[in-house]
Amino acid sequence: MTLQIRSADTISGIPIKKVRGFFRHLVSWHQHSFDLSRLREHLSLDQESALALATELETRGYIKPPQNGAYTFTDTGRNWFVPPRLAKLPGRRLRTH
Repeated sequence: MTLQIRSADTISGIPIKKVRGFFRHLVSWHQHSFDLSRLREHLSLDQESALALATELETRGYIKPPQNGAYTFTDTGRNWFVPPRLAKLPGRRLRTH
């Protein structure tokens, strides 16, 4: 199942498509975790906004609480940003490292 989002949707005041793009960018480079500074840099956020976004992503179940400063994706989070054309392929699963 993929989530339908509209271009006007936001999460913690940030366009949700930008956030999903950040997740996709990480995975395209085979990275399955990120720290707050990377989130800030990629989305051009200040510390407070980045922390609010990370907290909201955690609350919604997309990421796990940070361990050693790194947030990791949950299964829900990984499923959220799988491109729809790939999600529809039979037997398609994201690898986790």
